[in-house]
Order: sequence, then structure tokens, then C-alpha cells
Amino acid sequence: MGGDVRRWFAQALLDALTGRRSATTLMRVTSNDVYERLWELAEEGSLRHSPRMPDAKVITCRHSAPAPGVLEVGAVVWAAGRSRALAFRLERGRDQRWRCTALETG
Repeated sequence: MGGDVRRWFAQALLDALTGRRSATTLMRVTSNDVYERLWELAEEGSLRHSPRMPDAKVITCRHSAPAPGVLEVGAVVWAAGRSRALAFRLERGRDQRWRCTALETG
């Protein structure tokens, strides 16, 4: 995962939401609730990628750290022809791996 974990998660979540990546590829890095939410949102299709549109991408990513090992991230993304918002929470486990434990879109 290396580099900026916030941006990696933002792009990975966006790719799953737009159908460019299967949500199953994120199973190991998301909580059960987030995994189910990803499937619901992907099936809803509001961020579905179209070949006519430019690729979905992360524009900006900001975070706060309300507790040790916790990042609350807000990202502005481009998807389905317009700007959108992603908000998600990352928690570092005992194994030192980051896991997404909450997800909202707007």
C-alpha cells in the first residue's frame, strides 16, 4: 500500500464504487459494514463509470486524526461527470494494517 494511505484508500474505494474494480478486492481492508455498503453503492450505480467520460479520480484528500491509529478522511473526487465527496474512517489494527471502518458518499 505504501505512500499516502489516505489517497490509496480514496482511489481504491472510488474504483469499486465506479465499477472499475470489484468490491471483493477490498474485502481484506474494509470492515464487514463497509464491504456491504460498497456493494450497495456500486449496485445503485450513481457513480458508475461510462466509457465516454474521463476516468474517475481523486482530486483532494484531507484528514483529521481524532485518536492514535485513527484517520477520518474527506476526499473530493471526480466521477460520473461531476465532483463528488467521499468520507471514510481508517483504523490501524494490532497488525499495523489500515482498515476502512466507515464510508459515506455525497
